[in-house]
Amino acid sequence: RSLTTATLKWENPNKSWKYKVETNGTGVTIEPDISATGFFTISNLKPGTLYSYHVTTVFSGLNSKAYNDFLVTQ
Repeated sequence: RSLTTATLKWENPNKSWKYKVETNGTGVTIEPDISATGFFTISNLKPGTLYSYHVTTVFSGLNSKAYNDFLVTQ
């Protein structure tokens, strides 16, 4: 995490899964080829700001329960 970016990291047990990342209501779907890298960087964040984020696994049109957490940029 830095002043304007944060990197989310995970282990991907299945390369065909997609991940949907939402930060304060703005969502992006991470396709399998990007998901396989095991990380995603959220950019254009404002310094000293609290952000909530939610990560959902998507497979065959089904969504998992979201993982929810928060971060504060420095």
